[in-house]
Amino acid sequence: MCEGFWMTHGITPLSKLSLADNLAIELKKYILKNRYYSGKKLPSTTELARKFGVGMPTLREAIKKLETIGAIQVKHGSGIFVGEQINNIILANPLATSESPSKKHLLDLIDARMSVEIATAELAAKNATPDDISKMENLLAEAKSNFDDEIVLTQKNMAFHLAIASASGNVVFSQLVEVVTKLFRLEQRLIIDIFRHKEKDYIQHLEIFDAIRKHDAKKTGILMRAHLESVREAIRAWHG
Repeated sequence: MCEGFWMTHGITPLSKLSLADNLAIELKKYILKNRYYSGKKLPSTTELARKFGVGMPTLREAIKKLETIGAIQVKHGSGIFVGEQINNIILANPLATSESPSKKHLLDLIDARMSVEIATAELAAKNATPDDISKMENLLAEAKSNFDDEIVLTQKNMAFHLAIASASGNVVFSQLVEVVTKLFRLEQRLIIDIFRHKEKDYIQHLEIFDAIRKHDAKKTGILMRAHLESVREAIRAWHG
């Protein structure tokens, strides 16, 4: 690939041995620089691989990382399109794997969530709008009505945590929670299977929601900490 191409398009050349997450960063830069808006179709994978001088496996992995965070959308048979979350600050984490998570990995995930979600919960109590409150209330109602459907219940529970992050008003915190949720789906599912206390989980969510609705930031933070600590204790006792 000629040097002039990279200078013209502002792209850093990548060797075939470069990590896919580096390519994902460069691909996102390319999308933004060329003003590809949400919904616009991108060049074919063959063309993208040629532009960046990488092999197809590396490109596919980079595309998967960007798809995970909603920056692009792959429509089989139609092509690759820019996603709604193209402006997300956070990119895919290469630590996410398809291997069975260890206990330490799960504990690390909960510790990371605690450091972020306690702060987002407190901010949500201060900044939540009536629409935010209504959304959380609806998610709790849907969770309660789906106790017998593990898949839907999991989706509603995680959506509740995402709704709290969104209500915080802090874009970075909100994206951090969203990316962690998307990148560690396997781990999140395993954590829920380990916890196995659907009613307790629901009651804790309900208490957190009530504190947010009353704009009691201190109590909200305490309740979110207690909620995540109870999950952490369940993982510590796990013999998987």
